[in-house]
Amino acid sequence: NWATMDHSNTKIHRLIRVKSFNILTEHMPVYSRFDQDHNRRLTQTYDFDLDCGTPVTKETLDEFTDIPYEDFDYNIIQDPSLNTPFKQTVVNEIWALFRTLWRSRKKRTMKMAVRFEPKWDYNTHGSGLSGDDFTANYEFEINDSGEWTASARVVFNAPENPYGPWYIPDEGEIVDYDIDLDWQGSGRWD
Repeated sequence: NWATMDHSNTKIHRLIRVKSFNILTEHMPVYSRFDQDHNRRLTQTYDFDLDCGTPVTKETLDEFTDIPYEDFDYNIIQDPSLNTPFKQTVVNEIWALFRTLWRSRKKRTMKMAVRFEPKWDYNTHGSGLSGDDFTANYEFEINDSGEWTASARVVFNAPENPYGPWYIPDEGEIVDYDIDLDWQGSGRWD
Protein backbone atom coordinates (compact mmCIF):
# COMPACT_ATOMS: atom_id res chain seq x y z
CA ASN A 1 0.00 0.00 0.00
CA TRP A 2 1.85 3.03 -1.23
CA ALA A 3 0.73 6.60 -1.74
CA THR A 4 2.16 10.04 -2.29
CA MET A 5 2.45 12.18 0.84
CA ASP A 6 -0.75 14.13 0.11
CA HIS A 7 -2.55 10.98 -1.10
CA SER A 8 -3.27 12.52 -4.51
CA ASN A 9 -1.79 9.39 -6.11
CA THR A 10 -2.69 6.03 -4.56
CA LYS A 11 -3.43 2.56 -5.84
CA ILE A 12 -7.07 3.63 -6.28
CA HIS A 13 -5.92 6.40 -8.62
CA ARG A 14 -3.83 3.82 -10.49
CA LEU A 15 -6.81 1.46 -10.73
CA ILE A 16 -8.89 4.20 -12.34
CA ARG A 17 -6.02 5.06 -14.72
CA VAL A 18 -5.40 1.44 -15.72
CA LYS A 19 -9.09 0.80 -16.39
CA SER A 20 -9.38 4.10 -18.30
CA PHE A 21 -6.35 3.23 -20.42
CA ASN A 22 -7.73 -0.24 -21.14
CA ILE A 23 -11.06 1.26 -22.21
CA LEU A 24 -9.24 3.77 -24.39
CA THR A 25 -7.21 1.05 -26.11
CA GLU A 26 -10.39 -0.96 -26.67
CA HIS A 27 -11.57 1.92 -28.85
CA MET A 28 -8.39 2.50 -30.83
CA PRO A 29 -8.64 1.96 -34.59
CA VAL A 30 -7.91 -1.55 -35.84
CA TYR A 31 -7.07 -2.63 -39.36
CA SER A 32 -7.70 -6.35 -39.29
CA ARG A 33 -9.13 -8.99 -37.02
CA PHE A 34 -5.56 -9.74 -35.87
CA ASP A 35 -5.21 -6.25 -34.40
CA GLN A 36 -8.12 -6.79 -32.06
CA ASP A 37 -7.53 -8.01 -28.54
CA HIS A 38 -10.81 -7.13 -26.90
CA ASN A 39 -11.21 -7.75 -23.21
CA ARG A 40 -14.72 -9.15 -22.90
CA ARG A 41 -14.60 -8.95 -19.11
CA LEU A 42 -13.70 -5.26 -19.26
CA THR A 43 -16.71 -4.48 -21.45
CA GLN A 44 -18.94 -5.63 -18.58
CA THR A 45 -17.80 -2.62 -16.54
CA TYR A 46 -18.60 0.16 -18.99
CA ASP A 47 -21.05 1.22 -21.69
CA PHE A 48 -20.08 3.40 -24.64
CA ASP A 49 -22.35 4.87 -27.30
CA LEU A 50 -20.93 7.18 -29.91
CA ASP A 51 -22.23 9.00 -32.97
CA CYS A 52 -18.98 10.04 -34.65
CA GLY A 53 -20.40 10.27 -38.19
CA THR A 54 -17.21 9.15 -39.91
CA PRO A 55 -16.06 5.61 -39.11
CA VAL A 56 -12.48 5.17 -37.98
CA THR A 57 -10.63 3.51 -40.85
CA LYS A 58 -7.07 3.48 -42.19
CA GLU A 59 -8.04 6.30 -44.58
CA THR A 60 -9.68 8.53 -41.94
CA LEU A 61 -7.26 7.78 -39.12
CA ASP A 62 -5.58 11.21 -39.16
CA GLU A 63 -8.93 12.88 -38.45
CA PHE A 64 -9.07 10.99 -35.16
CA THR A 65 -5.44 10.92 -34.05
CA ASP A 66 -4.33 14.50 -34.60
CA ILE A 67 -5.38 15.86 -31.22
CA PRO A 68 -3.41 18.88 -30.05
CA TYR A 69 -2.11 19.03 -26.51
CA GLU A 70 -4.22 21.06 -24.11
CA ASP A 71 -3.79 22.30 -20.58
CA PHE A 72 -7.16 21.32 -19.10
CA ASP A 73 -8.44 21.46 -15.52
CA TYR A 74 -9.93 18.05 -14.79
CA ASN A 75 -11.12 19.09 -11.33
CA ILE A 76 -14.74 19.05 -12.52
CA ILE A 77 -16.51 17.66 -9.46
CA GLN A 78 -16.57 20.30 -6.74
CA ASP A 79 -18.23 19.43 -3.45
CA PRO A 80 -17.65 20.60 0.14
CA SER A 81 -17.30 16.98 1.28
CA LEU A 82 -14.18 16.60 -0.88
CA ASN A 83 -11.98 18.23 1.75
CA THR A 84 -8.69 16.38 1.13
CA PRO A 85 -6.49 16.08 -2.00
CA PHE A 86 -7.22 12.32 -1.97
CA LYS A 87 -10.99 12.79 -2.19
CA GLN A 88 -10.75 15.56 -4.81
CA THR A 89 -8.42 13.63 -7.09
CA VAL A 90 -10.08 10.21 -6.81
CA VAL A 91 -13.52 11.42 -7.84
CA ASN A 92 -12.09 13.50 -10.71
CA GLU A 93 -9.62 10.93 -12.09
CA ILE A 94 -12.14 9.58 -14.67
CA TRP A 95 -12.56 12.89 -16.52
CA ALA A 96 -9.40 12.38 -18.59
CA LEU A 97 -11.03 9.31 -20.18
CA PHE A 98 -14.26 11.12 -21.01
CA ARG A 99 -12.51 14.16 -22.46
CA THR A 100 -9.93 12.15 -24.45
CA LEU A 101 -12.54 9.89 -26.04
CA TRP A 102 -14.72 12.88 -26.90
CA ARG A 103 -11.83 14.85 -28.42
CA SER A 104 -10.52 11.80 -30.31
CA ARG A 105 -13.92 11.21 -31.87
CA LYS A 106 -14.21 14.64 -33.48
CA LYS A 107 -16.16 16.06 -30.51
CA ARG A 108 -19.34 14.25 -31.49
CA THR A 109 -22.30 13.11 -29.41
CA MET A 110 -21.19 10.51 -26.90
CA LYS A 111 -22.66 8.66 -23.95
CA MET A 112 -20.59 6.64 -21.51
CA ALA A 113 -20.93 4.90 -18.16
CA VAL A 114 -18.02 3.42 -16.21
CA ARG A 115 -18.39 1.23 -13.14
CA PHE A 116 -15.90 0.24 -10.45
CA GLU A 117 -16.86 -2.74 -8.32
CA PRO A 118 -14.50 -4.14 -5.65
CA LYS A 119 -15.04 -7.82 -6.44
CA TRP A 120 -14.64 -7.42 -10.20
CA ASP A 121 -11.64 -5.11 -9.88
CA TYR A 122 -9.94 -7.44 -7.38
CA ASN A 123 -10.47 -10.48 -9.64
CA THR A 124 -9.05 -8.57 -12.60
CA HIS A 125 -6.23 -6.53 -11.06
CA GLY A 126 -5.46 -8.31 -7.79
CA SER A 127 -4.55 -6.59 -4.55
CA GLY A 128 -1.85 -4.50 -6.22
CA LEU A 129 -4.42 -2.10 -7.66
CA SER A 130 -7.60 -3.01 -5.87
CA GLY A 131 -8.69 -4.74 -2.73
CA ASP A 132 -9.92 -1.65 -0.96
CA ASP A 133 -13.61 -0.93 -0.71
CA PHE A 134 -13.91 1.43 -3.70
CA THR A 135 -17.19 1.51 -5.62
CA ALA A 136 -18.11 4.06 -8.27
CA ASN A 137 -20.58 4.60 -11.06
CA TYR A 138 -19.89 7.47 -13.47
CA GLU A 139 -22.35 8.45 -16.19
CA PHE A 140 -21.44 11.02 -18.83
CA GLU A 141 -23.28 12.37 -21.87
CA ILE A 142 -22.21 15.10 -24.31
CA ASN A 143 -23.70 16.45 -27.54
CA ASP A 144 -22.13 17.85 -30.71
CA SER A 145 -22.20 21.36 -29.21
CA GLY A 146 -20.07 20.27 -26.23
CA GLU A 147 -22.90 20.53 -23.70
CA TRP A 148 -22.51 17.74 -21.18
CA THR A 149 -24.35 16.28 -18.21
CA ALA A 150 -22.86 13.82 -15.77
CA SER A 151 -23.50 12.02 -12.54
CA ALA A 152 -21.24 10.17 -10.15
CA ARG A 153 -21.90 7.87 -7.24
CA VAL A 154 -18.60 7.23 -5.46
CA VAL A 155 -18.15 5.32 -2.20
CA PHE A 156 -14.86 4.52 -0.50
CA ASN A 157 -14.39 3.23 3.03
CA ALA A 158 -10.77 3.65 4.10
CA PRO A 159 -9.43 0.57 5.87
CA GLU A 160 -8.75 0.98 9.57
CA ASN A 161 -5.09 0.05 9.48
CA PRO A 162 -2.54 2.10 11.43
CA TYR A 163 0.19 0.81 9.09
CA GLY A 164 -1.69 1.61 5.87
CA PRO A 165 -1.43 4.71 3.71
CA TRP A 166 -4.40 6.34 5.43
CA TYR A 167 -2.49 6.80 8.68
CA ILE A 168 -0.32 9.90 9.03
CA PRO A 169 2.35 9.06 11.62
CA ASP A 170 3.63 12.65 11.91
CA GLU A 171 0.26 13.82 13.09
CA GLY A 172 -0.53 10.65 15.04
CA GLU A 173 -4.10 10.49 13.87
CA ILE A 174 -6.23 8.91 11.21
CA VAL A 175 -7.63 11.44 8.75
CA ASP A 176 -11.11 10.81 7.35
CA TYR A 177 -10.54 9.55 3.82
CA ASP A 178 -13.99 8.00 3.44
CA ILE A 179 -15.96 9.14 0.39
CA ASP A 180 -19.73 9.02 0.07
CA LEU A 181 -20.58 11.20 -2.91
CA ASP A 182 -23.74 11.55 -4.97
CA TRP A 183 -23.06 14.22 -7.60
CA GLN A 184 -24.75 15.60 -10.70
CA GLY A 185 -23.43 18.36 -12.89
CA SER A 186 -23.41 19.91 -16.32
CA GLY A 187 -21.24 22.20 -18.38
CA ARG A 188 -19.93 23.02 -21.80
CA TRP A 189 -16.66 22.01 -23.43
CA ASP A 190 -15.00 23.62 -26.44
